[in-house]
Amino acid sequence: MGDKDGATEMRYYGGKEKLLGFIESEIFKLNLRAKPTFCDLFSGTAVVGRRFKQAGFRVIANDYLTFAKCLATTRIGLNDRPTFASLNLDPITFLNEIPSISGFFSSTYSPEGVDKRQYFSVENAQRIDAIRTQIHEWRNFSLISECESDYLVAATLEAMNKTSNVSGTYSAYLKTWDPRALKPLSLENPIITPGMGDHQIYSKDAVELAGQVVCDILYLDPPYNSRQYSSNYFLLDVVARGWFDALPVARGITGMRDNTNLRSDFCSKKSALPALEQIITKADARYVVLSYNNEGIIPHDEIVKLMSANGDLAVAQFTHRRYKAINHDPSKRNTTEFLFILEKRSN
Repeated sequence: MGDKDGATEMRYYGGKEKLLGFIESEIFKLNLRAKPTFCDLFSGTAVVGRRFKQAGFRVIANDYLTFAKCLATTRIGLNDRPTFASLNLDPITFLNEIPSISGFFSSTYSPEGVDKRQYFSVENAQRIDAIRTQIHEWRNFSLISECESDYLVAATLEAMNKTSNVSGTYSAYLKTWDPRALKPLSLENPIITPGMGDHQIYSKDAVELAGQVVCDILYLDPPYNSRQYSSNYFLLDVVARGWFDALPVARGITGMRDNTNLRSDFCSKKSALPALEQIITKADARYVVLSYNNEGIIPHDEIVKLMSANGDLAVAQFTHRRYKAINHDPSKRNTTEFLFILEKRSN
């Protein structure tokens, strides 16, 4: 799987890769000014924002998870590959050649540890330990910038995606080894989408940021159900954040860390609709475009009522096959994605 620039997309529930054509075609129908600004408030793996960067938009991307911020920096924020001038070496080659080490990651998330968790083989987990430690040391001694660090972390995440022993999320590992998990982990340079202009990357609460940015299109792709992304992808965030100032506490069989401060209001029936209302009310955008499917916890009629009260609303829909990893009920083979397109009323 890949998008227009040939990049391979990460396995990610709710990822919009196969819906990009639908989203793009509907947004291109709008009456937009030249070089519009597109703000993706829940950017995830940055696949949507990257597509609109390719289309010539100025992009603002936001996600409160650190691993998503690293991906957005690399896939949207950068217009050229970092130079790593202070290192005077090719960091990808260097990281692939440094000796493996046994450390926090291999002792916690591979069979090397007493809990025998098998998210990664021992060999690959030790590679991750060595690579992430070296990135931290370079950043700690100011030999690389924050942006360069994000780029190298993104390369690590992409390599992890290809060698992880999971079915689609990191909320549990497979009991038997998937063949891809036994392949050696190796970093590659992430694909950079060429472009011009200042693309901004944030890692803030979506409700907070909604009132701070000015854009032509505010695109919303919040969680649809009770599965917290901070739990499903905790291990990617562990690597992105590092473990050098304080070791994360690995809990239970899965080794999940405490994600209390990262829980999304959109994963609760009680708080999802009020959170959506806050964003729409605060938004300084000509259009608010909400991507939401027929299995979401906010009822369709409530979304229509809320958005219609704030301007002119149009609704488009696209039916597609459900993601196999969550296709627990064989009778539910398809899902319908809705785009709620609100042209906000001028205040």
